[in-house]
Amino acid sequence: MKISTLRRLLTLAVLGLTTSTLFGQVFQFTTPAGSAGQPGYVDATGAAARFNRPTALATDAAGNVYVSEAGNATIRRVTPAGVVTTLVALPNVVAGLAVDSAGNVIVADAFGHVIRKVTPAGVVSVIAGSPGISGSADGTPAAARFSSPAGVTVDTSGNIYVADTGNHTIRKIAVGGAVTTVAGLAGVTGSANGSGAVARFYSPEGLVIAPSGNLFVADTGNSAIRRISTSAEVTTFAGTTGYSGFSNGTGTAARFYFPRGLALDAAGNLYTGDYYYNTVRKITPAAVVTTIGGSPNNSGSVDGLDGSARFNYPTGFAVDSAGNLFIADSQNHVLRRGTPIIAVAISSQPGSVGLVAGQTTTFSVAATGTAPITYQWQRRAAETTDFVQLNDGGAYSGATTAALTVTGVAASMHGDQFRCLVDNAAAAPALSGVATLSINAAPVITSAATANFYAGLGGNFTVTATGFPAPVFSVTTGALPTWAAFNPTTGVLTG
Repeated sequence: MKISTLRRLLTLAVLGLTTSTLFGQVFQFTTPAGSAGQPGYVDATGAAARFNRPTALATDAAGNVYVSEAGNATIRRVTPAGVVTTLVALPNVVAGLAVDSAGNVIVADAFGHVIRKVTPAGVVSVIAGSPGISGSADGTPAAARFSSPAGVTVDTSGNIYVADTGNHTIRKIAVGGAVTTVAGLAGVTGSANGSGAVARFYSPEGLVIAPSGNLFVADTGNSAIRRISTSAEVTTFAGTTGYSGFSNGTGTAARFYFPRGLALDAAGNLYTGDYYYNTVRKITPAAVVTTIGGSPNNSGSVDGLDGSARFNYPTGFAVDSAGNLFIADSQNHVLRRGTPIIAVAISSQPGSVGLVAGQTTTFSVAATGTAPITYQWQRRAAETTDFVQLNDGGAYSGATTAALTVTGVAASMHGDQFRCLVDNAAAAPALSGVATLSINAAPVITSAATANFYAGLGGNFTVTATGFPAPVFSVTTGALPTWAAFNPTTGVLTG
């Protein structure tokens, strides 16, 4: 195994954090827009753009990312090429975003206590609530009231669900306008599971809806992820309500510290962050929680793979159709992107060969996976037990490529074995099958040339020879007499 690969795996084992590297999906984190530590308001491309405390994110079908900013009270649009423009400026700080099937951006206006809609052209309207007036009333859009709503999501039918943070409830705005309370009781905090109004939340902020119709809630004050079934039954999906901390695990064995945003990918995985621990977490459909980015209590802005990346109060999350994870890195004032890395898999193995001494051969391997992919060939000499890493030089070239060339093979290399270690830093490296080098040698007779036979008595005449492949014997001086038999494999003449 390469030293760098061994070091990487040992580091992960010591940290105990980036278990995704060992057992699941790995992400490479980069900064597609903004410059860490430089707040501002500039529409531009990539690092030339400036944000001020990005808070919530949403993506559309074209791969655009929408970013709400607490510091600028705007909604910005970032194209897949990293071009940042302003979609709209709003009178209040926006806390939550979602995009409906028509491309409209649905906005949870926390300071205005309303739910708004912004068209692709930037036209703003109020869907429900009354600007500047808080409350908890259900009813028609105009009569309904909200209190600092921070999260919003839209189902395939166009129904809107709201994390009504100040009321500690989950609300629904049905197509046609009726506002109802799905779960929780307005003004009452708690952590109880149960049906509808029996359940309790504590300042829920993040909210997503699965294709099944189940809602997942980042119950921020309870430091847990809750699930609401289509029948409004509330359960705790991951973490333990009321117990903050940091630990990976399954279901209630895991711990979070103030998760705020929430995103869902096509495979049903949830993504959130520990706002105060500066980490990015993944939750599988089986409620297995792992850390895919950052290191607890270690803030920063470093891009990198998995646990080597650093964040500073990650707040909002969104996933695009390609599986890229976007993060509103609030106190770094940037948009971050986690690109999923596909682990290497060997698609074509090196094959064994037989040659004559002095000839040249090439062993090759083919692999799939996210680039860059590295290769390292290894050799085990005949009659030894260990594979040794090869370097270019002497008979070998291409030792760190997909094709290893061995020039002028020597007879002493007969039985040598070769394999390739293939890696791209995702999960464990892949090791190819073993190819054997055989050196062909012409037959050399090693037995006596004559033998004595006596009339009336039986006897054997044995011919032995060396060579590779194993010599095959035959009689070439005419037909044998009827009393004689010859074995072409062993070279024994019997009579």
